[in-house]
Amino acid sequence: IFKKVDKMRICLLRTPSGIRDGGNIMCDYINHAIRLLGYELLDTGFGKWNINEMKEFNPDWIFHIHGYHLTLGHIEDLKNNFKNVPIVIWSQNDEIESWRKMILAYSNKIDLYCTYTKVGLEEHKNNGANVMLLPIAADNTVFYKINDDNIKNNSKFKFRCGMFGSIESGRREFQVRLEATGFETLKFFHSSLSYAEMNEMCNFTGFLVDPWQHCDEYGIDYKGYQVAWGLPCRTFEVPCAGGFQLQIERPGLWEVFNEDEVAIMNTRDVNEWIDKIKFYEQNLDVYNSIKQKGWERVQKEHLYIHRINQVIDRLKSDGLLKKDLV
Repeated sequence: IFKKVDKMRICLLRTPSGIRDGGNIMCDYINHAIRLLGYELLDTGFGKWNINEMKEFNPDWIFHIHGYHLTLGHIEDLKNNFKNVPIVIWSQNDEIESWRKMILAYSNKIDLYCTYTKVGLEEHKNNGANVMLLPIAADNTVFYKINDDNIKNNSKFKFRCGMFGSIESGRREFQVRLEATGFETLKFFHSSLSYAEMNEMCNFTGFLVDPWQHCDEYGIDYKGYQVAWGLPCRTFEVPCAGGFQLQIERPGLWEVFNEDEVAIMNTRDVNEWIDKIKFYEQNLDVYNSIKQKGWERVQKEHLYIHRINQVIDRLKSDGLLKKDLV
């Protein structure tokens, strides 16, 4: 006699604005992870939600990646239409005070709020929210080691040094100061790259640098925390692709990596960054060891499939999901 086991049904709720922001990019990664795990998935896509479609799908829980545009009105609409369905929000925008205040308006009205910063964890807990600390992760269907010789030989991303992300003033200042030394032209890769290009960039750029940004300065004395920001996505995506990143030490780093799995620079002196790059170029055994150990750690613990399962475990332990759902 076999007991019938229900297959879990997850509704992935994208931002209603239809803008391809960081939240919607993370939704792509979450989509891939949910499918890899074998769960039933309804991805609402961009723009206005189809509530009737969502009701027909009959989700076991609703998952939203916050991307600036969710309002208290949206939350109330969801709660009215899905009476006994847990609503989970994972924010990827905790670093700016105005964003955090906006989310505080409704985090205590949903079933589980996930944050990747300790500041957010404390704030939302004090706000009466059911909250868990959930670091960002990597999508191993997008970021992976490239073994295709044709791609390797023809890639346009074979640069000594690069920087990845939005054009933030702190990054731009670092680029200008570094190039003023005459050391190297620092290639600046924007978030508008395709997924394939981002993966090539991580694979073939010798050193991706991640220096201080102005948001890293935010909240120096805020409730005793040095900064409000947690670990950005590239902390996990670069090593997931087998790449090498020279980065500042942000809060929470040592909770997800060991010292021999990352390369750290806690200085703004670009000459010291240059010296460190030259050190790794002259000590390729150390360089390659960090790359390999970082890659192994991400594959073991820091993929989106791991984060989805962590959320599911929390929902079950809180009694918000049936334990026999698989």
